[in-house]
Amino acid sequence: GNYIPYTKIVAPQKKQMATFGAKSKFGEKTSASVEVALSNNDRNTFSKLDSGDNFGVAVKTTAEQYIVKTEKNSLSFDVNYEFLNHNFEAVEYFRETEFTRDWNIGSYYANSHCENVAGGHIRYANRKHGNSLYTTSYINRGVEYSGWKNDFSSDYRLGTWRISGNASLLASADSLNKTQFLRHKLDISKTFGKIIIGAREEGERNVWHNTEGNLLANSYSYSQYEGFAGTSDSARQKFTLSYKFRNDRKQSLDILKDATRAHDFSLSSEVGGKNNHRLKATINYRLLQVRDTLLYTAEPEDNLTGKLEY
Repeated sequence: GNYIPYTKIVAPQKKQMATFGAKSKFGEKTSASVEVALSNNDRNTFSKLDSGDNFGVAVKTTAEQYIVKTEKNSLSFDVNYEFLNHNFEAVEYFRETEFTRDWNIGSYYANSHCENVAGGHIRYANRKHGNSLYTTSYINRGVEYSGWKNDFSSDYRLGTWRISGNASLLASADSLNKTQFLRHKLDISKTFGKIIIGAREEGERNVWHNTEGNLLANSYSYSQYEGFAGTSDSARQKFTLSYKFRNDRKQSLDILKDATRAHDFSLSSEVGGKNNHRLKATINYRLLQVRDTLLYTAEPEDNLTGKLEY
């Protein structure tokens, strides 16, 4: 016949990693550290062929300097550098969960080039009001990929007001594409006793172009706005009322065009009783309008949902 009975034997593998480092302080406001990692990733311990790529090395160095350091305020900055040999592979992931998405990058590790990462932070913290953080990072994988990302986040309380937000901007390029990825979030609220009233905003715009300058199909953007009112977390009886509007855009020829618009109305309540008994109810009304049937092929939505928990 044309078939033979067989069982595929999976070769035994071995993955090892050793790390060591050092950190030193130079006075009260200056410090520096270095960390080195060695990896051994043998994909077939039965064979000694093609073992030249088993061993890899990674190095990370950091230097930090405080400009102001008091009981109420602190201002500091640091610079850091990382080097990853193209054969290095850690036992566990050591980067952010959404590293590939954050950087518009195709793989967790470089394929055939060494990776160089340089960056820095500027931090400001006020013990009473809040803190701010600015981060800049650059990744280079030779002709495979290069990207520069800037991030800013802040969280402040001014009396009964709270203002928090973050934003990031990425510009990247590889051998086939160039991208620009902008993200931002803002949350403003004010407390009136046990009542909180506020507004939120967030959006993303991720634009991909090929080497000829054409807009690619995986480009998108959305904008979302929300208004809400409710009780504080410390209240025994809780309620929240909110309205949310979202506009999604997708690629159409060389522009981003409106695809859908969504309206969400939500009311939730939580009642606490004796002996840790709690009753929680949520009602949500959603209206989804399709702006372009070529960009969004599903049906419009007009539904009411509810949830009751005890």
